Amino acid sequence: MLKSLWDIYGSAGKDQFDNLVNLLKQKYKVENTYCYVGQELYKESDEFYECLNYDGCGNWAILMSSENKNISIQLCGLSRGEGYIRLVAEAKPEFSNALEKNKAKKNLKDSDAF
Repeated sequence: MLKSLWDIYGSAGKDQFDNLVNLLKQKYKVENTYCYVGQELYKESDEFYECLNYDGCGNWAILMSSENKNISIQLCGLSRGEGYIRLVAEAKPEFSNALEKNKAKKNLKDSDAF
């Protein structure tokens, strides 16, 4: 579910982003952090989310990992004063393990056919 933030200067979004990151840092290792804004178009203090919405203007994201997961958190812009937080978690080894199990089952079925 997408819940947008009405936050004219981006401060509430940054606070929510930081709180979420601090919570997850207790369990996951930080790999990379990208927090910059204002590369282009960003001239007024209320254009924070608008800038995040344009490619190349700004990015507010962090990448974290553990032994078996990758997590990315990104503060995204919709328009002036409006944005949302996107969190994506993906498992690292489980997919390759599932592929190997599927291949083993297929090989077993193939050998049973003879």
